[in-house]
Amino acid sequence: MRALVLSGGGARGAFQIGVLKRWMGEQGCDYDIMTGVSSGALNIAGLAHIPKGRPKEAIEWLEQFWLTKVVDTSSIYKRWFPFGRLHALWEKSVYDSSPLIKLVKNNIDMEKIVNCGRRLAVGAVCLDTGDYVFGTENDENFPDWVLASSSFPIFLSPIEINGKLYSDGGIVNITPLGQAIRMGATDIDVIICSDPYLIDKWGKSKKVAIPHQLLRVVNIMSGQISRFDIEEIRLKNDLSNIDPKFSHIKVRVIVPSRPLNVDSLTFKPEDTRRLIQIGYEDADKFTIYE
Repeated sequence: MRALVLSGGGARGAFQIGVLKRWMGEQGCDYDIMTGVSSGALNIAGLAHIPKGRPKEAIEWLEQFWLTKVVDTSSIYKRWFPFGRLHALWEKSVYDSSPLIKLVKNNIDMEKIVNCGRRLAVGAVCLDTGDYVFGTENDENFPDWVLASSSFPIFLSPIEINGKLYSDGGIVNITPLGQAIRMGATDIDVIICSDPYLIDKWGKSKKVAIPHQLLRVVNIMSGQISRFDIEEIRLKNDLSNIDPKFSHIKVRVIVPSRPLNVDSLTFKPEDTRRLIQIGYEDADKFTIYE
């Protein structure tokens, strides 16, 4: 079974669109399983609006979503009124993510997702227990799981599901490769939104504690987690060579060939188009682990 695994990355998720324009739009790749976290969760939910067997239409739908619905940062979050970031002292997040909630609720069509012919899983972390949990296409509240997975830690509001608070799955695992394997995948395409061995420029803006330093810390931690995810790929196939009870998995991994130099929480149309183009240009620069 073939799977697509999409990492988190916030605004950098546009890079995945460019790669998939090549893989799905031009080469006709399609998938039985899709897993993702953060912006990767949003992207697989978008792809699932078109039934399996029509990959070109699926990536076209997703690209138009990014270009027409995610028009700028105000499409994702806004400052709390009237005290801005000071609201973080009594609210659950630095910013008000009601725009993201509205965006997801207005654009995720559960009937289409249930009937897409694929198995889906989006990862989120329970802030109450620390458990890493996946929502699937069979959950009636799947849009809530997508929102939870997309709730960038600290900055965006966690989502309450069944009486517990859930946030971005990237806190624990940015690339949910293991879940794809547990769902039966034997051939996996992984798109990571930043090379964990490259460091993006920090920019020249005033680097105050919130949001600049806090966001930088989260991004550095994300890079470290991505390194562990890549090592997990190698380890799983090393184990399959030692013990036959471990399945051998073919994994194709792609990361950006250059620093994207985009803050995860800064959404600009010009950056979206630029990242899509970079992803398209990088689509054949993958590494295969088998």
